[in-house]
Amino acid sequence: MGKEPPDTSNWLTRYEVAQFAGIGLSTVISHERRGNLHPRRVYRVDTRGAERPTTVYDPAEVTKLPRRERVSMARSAGETTARAFESFREGRTIEEVVIELRETFDLVSDLHHQWLDASEAARVISPMAWEALESMVGPFASVTDLVEQLKERLKRAT
Repeated sequence: MGKEPPDTSNWLTRYEVAQFAGIGLSTVISHERRGNLHPRRVYRVDTRGAERPTTVYDPAEVTKLPRRERVSMARSAGETTARAFESFREGRTIEEVVIELRETFDLVSDLHHQWLDASEAARVISPMAWEALESMVGPFASVTDLVEQLKERLKRAT
């Protein structure tokens, strides 16, 4: 009989490790390479309810890392979030934001999902596209409402 995998529900994401230890994301990765951290790739439900692969770390290992206060030049989590949201509002892709902010794909992807969840549908669908969609399916109040209407139409069509 194989060994049961550990319960990773309380394990920390790479971003959470960096915040806890007061280090940069690249330093977290360096700790992985040195064997101080042993990440696992697991599926976690994001804020939109979708399961996504996420890198997580055992809190017992994380607490053994040396902690330090981040230097003042480092961006706070709020500053990083604000800059990412501004970039998404301007239409930049996740890849472009990763390059611009020098943050990991996992962090920027998480921020993108948060932005989509927090944004009004008008920010996700341009006004021209909104009008075109309404002319095809009728009025809708949100992206979720649009998806529900489309599901209903597809159900009736089959």
